[in-house]
Amino acid sequence: NTFRVNNTVKYTSPGFAGLQFGGTYSFSNDTNFANNRQYSLGAQYTNGGLLVAAAYLQANNPSASAGGAINNGGDENFVAKRLRVFGAGINYTFGATTLGFAYTNTGVDQPLSSGYVGAITPVAGATLSSLRFNNFEVNAKYQF
Repeated sequence: NTFRVNNTVKYTSPGFAGLQFGGTYSFSNDTNFANNRQYSLGAQYTNGGLLVAAAYLQANNPSASAGGAINNGGDENFVAKRLRVFGAGINYTFGATTLGFAYTNTGVDQPLSSGYVGAITPVAGATLSSLRFNNFEVNAKYQF
């Protein structure tokens, strides 16, 4: 699932010998400016058939307020103290074939609910301080 971020300023650099980078900052509409804000950074390098990329996103108190970076009216994926996502990947294209590998790590601090499963209720007497998801993908594509 994906979510939209509001109140965002974005910068994308021009390419420098195959290297390009960028970032975003999404402002909160809360008097506590760190509440429901988001920022991200990313970079990629291309050389011939090689593409290497990495990105990081952090959202503080996502969906905590109606007018912040991540709307609490249906765009939220987790309501938590902090959402952090890191991803990296590599592709190599030769001829009509592309081979790739991708890795993502998602960390959710003090989760309260999820757009996927609703309220998160830990086992009686326990507290749920964080969730972590690690995903690995190997892929291939051939263009006829």
